[in-house]
Amino acid sequence: MEQAKTLCESPIPGEPGTEIESWKFYVIRRIIMRVLEENEAGVSAEVLPDKVEQMIGDPQTKSNIGFVPWYTQVVKLDMEAKKQIEVTPEEDTQRIKLIS
Repeated sequence: MEQAKTLCESPIPGEPGTEIESWKFYVIRRIIMRVLEENEAGVSAEVLPDKVEQMIGDPQTKSNIGFVPWYTQVVKLDMEAKKQIEVTPEEDTQRIKLIS
């Protein structure tokens, strides 16, 4: 049986989106939201994948998702394209915050 897919948009005009399995999208998105809600000042793009991976916790879920940093980036870009998060450049990275 084929898994349901979610098309993740790109914030870059004209760039094609990326389809990922819907359950992975919702797990990663929920965790990103939680990380950003707990850090009102935002988090750096460098630490976000690590925080997401830590919050998944369950080794079987991590294994089923696959490469968590890649999925975190895809979902982050979708959230940026949909204006759910704000990404601002910093010296060596980006800072990611929820848009209120």
